[in-house]
Amino acid sequence: MSDIIYPTINLYIYDLRNGLGQNSEDIENNRNTYKYKFPENIRDSLFELDTDFEADYVELLGKNKRIEKFSDQAYEGYYYPVRLADIYGLLLDCSVKDQKIPHPANCFKYIKTHIDSKLNNQVATVGQTWMVSASLADFPKLCSESIASYCYEAIMPDGNWDEDLQGQGNFLGGQIFELWRYSLLLKEDNHNSSSQYSLNSSIQNIQENQHVIIALYPNLATAEGAAKFIFDWMPLFCYRHKIMLASAQSRCLKQQLKKDFVFIQKGIKDITQASSQKLELRTIRNILNNAQKILAQYSTNISYYDYQIRNIELNLENYQKRLSKFPIKASSSDLNFLEQFSKYIENKDLVQIKKDYENLSPGSQLLEVLIQSMTSLTSIIEIDEEERERNFQKNIAIFGIGLASAGLVAETSDYFVEDIQKLPLVKNLPFWKHCLSEQVVTMSDWTFCPQEGKNDPTDAVVAIVFSILVGVIVGALTSLFFSANSAIREYFQKRTK
Repeated sequence: MSDIIYPTINLYIYDLRNGLGQNSEDIENNRNTYKYKFPENIRDSLFELDTDFEADYVELLGKNKRIEKFSDQAYEGYYYPVRLADIYGLLLDCSVKDQKIPHPANCFKYIKTHIDSKLNNQVATVGQTWMVSASLADFPKLCSESIASYCYEAIMPDGNWDEDLQGQGNFLGGQIFELWRYSLLLKEDNHNSSSQYSLNSSIQNIQENQHVIIALYPNLATAEGAAKFIFDWMPLFCYRHKIMLASAQSRCLKQQLKKDFVFIQKGIKDITQASSQKLELRTIRNILNNAQKILAQYSTNISYYDYQIRNIELNLENYQKRLSKFPIKASSSDLNFLEQFSKYIENKDLVQIKKDYENLSPGSQLLEVLIQSMTSLTSIIEIDEEERERNFQKNIAIFGIGLASAGLVAETSDYFVEDIQKLPLVKNLPFWKHCLSEQVVTMSDWTFCPQEGKNDPTDAVVAIVFSILVGVIVGALTSLFFSANSAIREYFQKRTK
């Protein structure tokens, strides 16, 4: 059934020009993504007017030319590229050439296919809005809503009119409908794996955001009058899609922050266990290194999260201001249904995002406390290990000095061993008397083999016993010296504090 005349699709596409933290190379990549939606003959000159650091609205083809027209066998239209601050916008207009012959509503399916080919099958990186318009062939007999539902089915075959319809009103004498199908595509993240999404993820991987406006006019003259406002919709839809982009990115950040928060809780548990159990220094250092990495990442992400909140608030305010200008320019219009979007964002979406931010913000402070605790614990363990190492080295030194002293005495024993044996204290010792009388020490039992003309075997006993005694005494004196030295050092350290 042929119900509409001069069916037209105006596709509003928005691509990122420069995002937070992006450099000149990123901007160039963004430009390449944008320019491949255009014919080759205007790609090289597309950014000649895009030279300002900040610019609210720039018509990239110049104010004189403004649009790049195209005309095919059955369709005609134009490209209208603009820069809107940090966003590149494109209005691609496509309609049937014949403005008098009635067409069925499903003709929009073919117009949409033609638009996709004109875009080289490139998709928007921020968002897009399909504005479908036509005049009714037999007004007022035809039901505008019924025809609109057929038009919607033609461009969104997977859509559901009853579920997706957000509201309706009138615009310059025509009936206008808004339909929106939105859902987040984020999957539950496995805490044992890296996050699937980031701020650089394609928007198509994060959310499904299908926004459609259908306008049906009673006659061709009314449709032509409404077409004068075609450029005025560009900023309004831009603010809308920037809001939804920021909202989707906040969800990605929330997912990553929640994953990092799991690590924070585990770190707190580990530090509690470390206080009651002796963990290896290597284990604690690994926890500390991971905590420092997570802190840097967490702090950055929580800052980005706050930025997304401010971004939503700013674009929501701009959306409301821009919408308020339409009744002034088009006095005989009722676009109150478009306010439902701003109310949804303001009263539900933004409230939830702010609440999540409040819940996740303390994670940075917890991480800092965790790092401080881990650093303190590491220092204590290192000091304890250093103390044990010093004690070990001190014991080695004491043993070495004692052993060296004993060896020195043994080497020089030939000169004084007889004098030692003559001492009354030595001669009267029971052990010594036993050694002399029984001759328990023989030549073959000792490595101290007396050479001819040298001391007898009992001299070896005297030498060994005396060298051991000297070694013990020297070692004890060395130990006392180290202890006294440590005590003096600690005393002066306390005095200097």
